[in-house]
Amino acid sequence: MGQFRVKIDDPSVLYVNTTSDTLDANVGDGFALDASGKTSLRAAIMEANAAGTVARTIILDPGFYNLSIAPVPDANFQFMVPGPGATVPPGPPGWSDVRS
Repeated sequence: MGQFRVKIDDPSVLYVNTTSDTLDANVGDGFALDASGKTSLRAAIMEANAAGTVARTIILDPGFYNLSIAPVPDANFQFMVPGPGATVPPGPPGWSDVRS
């Protein structure tokens, strides 16, 4: 049996599909898409922050996510890292590493 991926159709879950640091093209629309139609970590954080007190979950693929555009956004969300052996360096308050 091999690996497979499941994508949950839930508007409170944002799936990051690029390691580029790009801006959300339409903050508050619920989609976190940049100008190229991709969802970066920054765009997902911007969208999650725009949701106010509504909980959002951001899911990342394994990789390096360098937020280089100043300022680095403030975030308070559940941080999930899929995959065996995935690691996350310590983050700012409000971040957590949840493995499923």
